[in-house]
Amino acid sequence: MQSKNAHVLIVDDDPDTLSLLSLTLRSSGYEVTKAISGASAIAFIENNDYDLIILDLMMPEISGFDVLRALRVRKREMPAVILLTAKDTLEDQLTARQLGVVDYVTKPVARDVLLKKIQAAIT
Repeated sequence: MQSKNAHVLIVDDDPDTLSLLSLTLRSSGYEVTKAISGASAIAFIENNDYDLIILDLMMPEISGFDVLRALRVRKREMPAVILLTAKDTLEDQLTARQLGVVDYVTKPVARDVLLKKIQAAIT
């Protein structure tokens, strides 16, 4: 059972991925905001509170890591962050942990696995 009214920000530069994740989360009872770029994600996070951010790593101009670094400087309390990426290197996983990411998930991921990871991150 997911937390009532948990608000999730999904950040990915692929519109299809954004739509699929949004549909999956909304059908599971989450409130969802979508950001198509790192810059828009930073603006959303600075002006809103989220329980969780699902963040792609590889995006043009501002990467997921750049988003995390910018937010660590600007935001007092960071929401939980799950990186959802096609990149699967040990170096990236270590960098993610150093930046405070709660989980590192590689694409593609099964719907039930992702929902369990989301629930674990927000409880």
